[in-house]
Amino acid sequence: MKKKILLLGFAMLSLFITSCGGSTDNPGGNTDNPGGNTDNPGGNTENKKLDFNNVTFEDLSFVYDGKSHILNEVTGAPENTSIVYKGRNEYKDVGTYKATAALSKEGYNDKVLEATLTITPATFSGYTFESKTVKYDGLDHINDIQLVGILPEGTTYDVNVKDESGEIVSSAVDVGEYSYTCVVTNKNYTEICLTATLTIKAQKKNMPVFITSDGTTYFANGLHNDYLYSLSGGSLALEDYSYPTEFNKYGSTSATFISGSTILSTIKEVSTSGVSTLYTDSNIDDFAKYSDKIYYYSSNSLRASKSGIYRVDASDAEKEPVVTKGFEGKTDNLAIYNNDLYFTNGNNKNYLYKINLNTNESSIVLENKVHEYVINNNKLYCTINDLINDYIGYIDLSSSDKEVKKLTNAAGEFLTIRDGYLYYNYTDLYSSIEESVKGVYRIKISGGKAEQILKNSGVNGFDVESNGNVIYIDTSNLHLYRYDASSKTSTDLLKDFVAPESTPLNIGGETISVGTKTYYLNMYAGKTLYVYDESSKKTTQLTDNKVQDFYIYNDILYFNQVTLFTNNDLYAVNIRNGGVAEKITSNDTRNLVSDGTYLYGTHYNFAGVSGGLFRMKLDGTEYIKFSEINGAKNFEIKDNKLYYINS
Repeated sequence: MKKKILLLGFAMLSLFITSCGGSTDNPGGNTDNPGGNTDNPGGNTENKKLDFNNVTFEDLSFVYDGKSHILNEVTGAPENTSIVYKGRNEYKDVGTYKATAALSKEGYNDKVLEATLTITPATFSGYTFESKTVKYDGLDHINDIQLVGILPEGTTYDVNVKDESGEIVSSAVDVGEYSYTCVVTNKNYTEICLTATLTIKAQKKNMPVFITSDGTTYFANGLHNDYLYSLSGGSLALEDYSYPTEFNKYGSTSATFISGSTILSTIKEVSTSGVSTLYTDSNIDDFAKYSDKIYYYSSNSLRASKSGIYRVDASDAEKEPVVTKGFEGKTDNLAIYNNDLYFTNGNNKNYLYKINLNTNESSIVLENKVHEYVINNNKLYCTINDLINDYIGYIDLSSSDKEVKKLTNAAGEFLTIRDGYLYYNYTDLYSSIEESVKGVYRIKISGGKAEQILKNSGVNGFDVESNGNVIYIDTSNLHLYRYDASSKTSTDLLKDFVAPESTPLNIGGETISVGTKTYYLNMYAGKTLYVYDESSKKTTQLTDNKVQDFYIYNDILYFNQVTLFTNNDLYAVNIRNGGVAEKITSNDTRNLVSDGTYLYGTHYNFAGVSGGLFRMKLDGTEYIKFSEINGAKNFEIKDNKLYYINS
């Protein structure tokens, strides 16, 4: 029995020691982690994993530019970190592209980062969708209003036309106003909605006529693409491959006119000495000449920030013209008289305004909607769009009284002053008029009764000879006529005229093909730049000035043309994404070639003579001449070397 008691006591002692262990506050030294280590049970610190800290996978955002973009790589990761990307690819089109980066490294907890590449839509630029006014002729004019510009690839547009009652129509024949809505879409551009108005009324197609003091007649020849022609002593001559829409007369021997092309507008001057280029810009709507070196022009651009009146100072022939903006907003009908620039203000109902050219302050002259006007001997004669009826009146610019004195009870166009008479073509701006009263009239500028001197239902433009005869263009056949006021007979001055045969392509001019389009210098049209689209079978004249050379690289069309007097400048326009042509250098550069970073070619001096080799960035910056070799041409780049033929 004694032996059994000892064994039981030993067992109880062992049980007590096992249960109590030591301290009653912290048995075993740690209630959370027996063994005494809270981070690593068992006291082993070598298995603890770290977190990735200060590691970034950044979001990026770009505006669509036709180029490929990709997210940047992860930054801040420890050396030898394994990074596996998903979705991190190159993207070009507009969209939101998510990507992940899985990070792993021995001794680190795995981590997944997310980032987003965003490509936002670009903005359409360089397009016009302009309102137009045509004369009723029984033809369908619904296609007269078009979206004009070089459209980016993949662009579509939908045009909706409504009549005055709001009904959608598929033709526009009758007199009235037609509202156009054009929605332009492209997956990579912000959608735009353009509006325009087609007005069919008794307004003729502007085909101006200008007669100089020596009897030479300049006119837009409707039988040959409306090109500028002259008629002198019975001989016809093609003066320029441009189509004037209005002559602004300066004295008895010269006039300026605007010649518009697809990508540029040019101001030209015609006189007995020929045709010269005064100034070129992307959008010119009207023009006034202050002196031989200072001009003013209005721009009514699709971009509101571009619209306004600009002053061009070309006084320093060795430098580029200085262009400053003097008035903001849409304007038209520019004329300079007594150091004031008169214009119709599209911001305020086409009321007549003026700008003092000394102070540049603008003020309202006439609170009436003015259609057109002419100034002579301190009198401003104008056609007024009145609420009750349209009429011709005048104001005395030398008087503080600006009340309009009526001369007629009907509207007139092509206002012309000659030998004490105001000549005009009788028209009604919004409604039809009887055939019997249509034609050219005259009225003494001192007042009196208007007399019809030419009965004609359609006159596109006219001027008056010194003997009172009228030279005019007939709407029905676009022929040029002389009306003899004494015999009351008309003579067809283009009776035997035959227009030169049109040639879509030609030998002798440079030609470059891109896709379905062929760009070429038309040697039969004054070496102007054309494009022929094989898919649409259409030919379009891109410039109305002579182009010395052109080059296409990465969808950029570079072309060298006369833009100021005899100066040649280099312009660039994107033929895929569209936009307006921008001047990139005033240097005369030809025979271009590119290596992707620079343009190389021949530098020409002011006299148009080859004067060395040049290099510049694609945007025209960093221009340098690096060789004085003359006559180089046929450039080619191969193996980082520039090859050429030295003639």
